[in-house]
Formats: sequence, C-alpha cells, structure tokens
Amino acid sequence: MARRRKSVYGDQPPAIEDELIKRVDVTLIKDNPYQWIFRAQPRTPEQRQEERSFLVRLAESIRRGELYHPLMVTKTREGEIRLVSGTARRDAHLLAMEIFPEEADRFRYVRCIFVDNLTVDEWMMRTYEENSIRRPIDPIKEAEFFQLLRDERGLTQREIAHMLGISEAQVSSRLLLLTDQEVRQAVERGELSATAARALVRASRRKAKARGGGTDRGKKVSEPRSRAAEAAPEGELATWKGRLWREMRRLEALLEGPGSEEKGANLMEDAWTEALLQALDRIEVCLVRIKRVVVRGVQLDQQGKGASDPP
Repeated sequence: MARRRKSVYGDQPPAIEDELIKRVDVTLIKDNPYQWIFRAQPRTPEQRQEERSFLVRLAESIRRGELYHPLMVTKTREGEIRLVSGTARRDAHLLAMEIFPEEADRFRYVRCIFVDNLTVDEWMMRTYEENSIRRPIDPIKEAEFFQLLRDERGLTQREIAHMLGISEAQVSSRLLLLTDQEVRQAVERGELSATAARALVRASRRKAKARGGGTDRGKKVSEPRSRAAEAAPEGELATWKGRLWREMRRLEALLEGPGSEEKGANLMEDAWTEALLQALDRIEVCLVRIKRVVVRGVQLDQQGKGASDPP
C-alpha cells in the first residue's frame, strides 16, 4: 500500500509555531522594497530563463522537504508583511503552487521569522547580504547601491564599509565606476571588467590632473581635450602601444616562468592567479585606450577633410 505523502508543514499548519517563527500565507508576503536595487537591467530572455530554472530547482527541493530555512519578514505600520530576506524562497513557493497545482496547499504556508523595529539601514544591509551570498553582485548595481547609501542615507564610505562588513577600498573602487559614463557603459555591456575599468578611470584622472583640469565627484572624469592634444593623437597612440608591448612581455614572462605549468593546472595558487589576472586587466586597459585613440584619429581626419572641401 502506497504511503500518503505528508505536507512539509504537517496536515494543518498551525497559526503560530513559537514566539518568533510563524507560518504565513506566502501569497500575502510583499516584495522587499530594496530588492529592485540589485535587479540587473535590462533582464534578457536568457537571464529570465536562468532565473526560472533556478526557482524550479528550488521548488523541487521544497517539495522533497529539503528546505526548512525560514524567510525573514517584518510587519509595516500599514499592516503589510514585507520580505527582508528570502526572496528566492518566497518566489519558489509561489512557483511550486503553479507547477504542482494538485499540491498547492502544501506550499501555501511558509515559515517566517518576524523582525521588529527594523531600520532602513538594517533592511538595506540584509538585502545586500542576501544578494552577495547568492551570486556575485553586478559591479554597477553594487556601485549604485553604495551611491544610494552615500547620497540618500548620508553615510560616509567608511560607515558603508563598516555597516556591510567589507573594506573601504571596495566601496571606493566601486563608486569610481560611476564617475565616467563611457567606462560605466562598457562595464554594463560586458566589454570591460570592473578591475580594468577602475584602472582606466584612475589613469584618466591622473592625466586630467596633470593637465590641471581636476575632477568633480559624480561628473565624468575626462575633461575636454585641448585643440593641440586632439590634433596630435599619434603621440598618445605610440605611448599606449609601448605600454601594451611591455605588458605583453610581462605576461609572457609570467606564463613561461618557473613552475608556471603546475600553477596553471592548479588555479588555486592565489598569488600566481592574481598576478595573471592583473596582467590581463592591464592589457585590456591598453587595448581600450588604443581603440579610443584610433577612433578619435579617424574622426579628426574626417573633420579635417570636411573642412578642406570647397563649398
């Protein structure tokens, strides 16, 4: 005789399990109001399919009774139940009700820990923690989150780092990505890594400072170049070609150095791997700068031809 499958939460879920943990109708739990910060935009069909596949696997784990960790929620002044952490688990319960309709009642109630007197900063911190544990946060989204804490909450970089349990250098380097619109867009398109973008912005800042242009926080770093500088990109091109050549030689020495085969086979060699990644990032910076100079040279040639043409 076949055994009757029991609900994960028993035949009739009690209203209250103990003082802190309650079972709540999952359809009544509203979204985390700060989760939108970490949603990558635009969400491509591939990203949506990947997200759904993840939720389906999570729903199947819930169905097998393998997931017992409760959601963290809070009750607002308006009487709404809002998520603090556990967005994926809440969504998986809702999806399980959809894909297993004959067992929908099994998934309707979910264990929740209620958190009282939650401040906005604490809510944001828990949202950040949840997203950083699940998968690496998109660098631009992370930078925008730090900017929100700085500009809207009035926190310093040191206070942001202390609140989130990260280094102040990580906060500073992420915010740096937002100071140059071209670099930011390149990172968003996946054309430039965050490390290479950071190095590129710092190089632009040093160059702007050398010209006496200076920078303002929140504005594009690169100031408009002088006519003389725009008219002679050949020297800058030669400079970046030279840097690229030197970086290629360094990479070659790193790859052909003693013990490189063993280290290459075992990427857990932290120092060697870090040196390799840094070398590749420096090469990427050189290539991006060379591309910019070449494009600018072509544009100047076209402008010169247009000006010399008779009316």
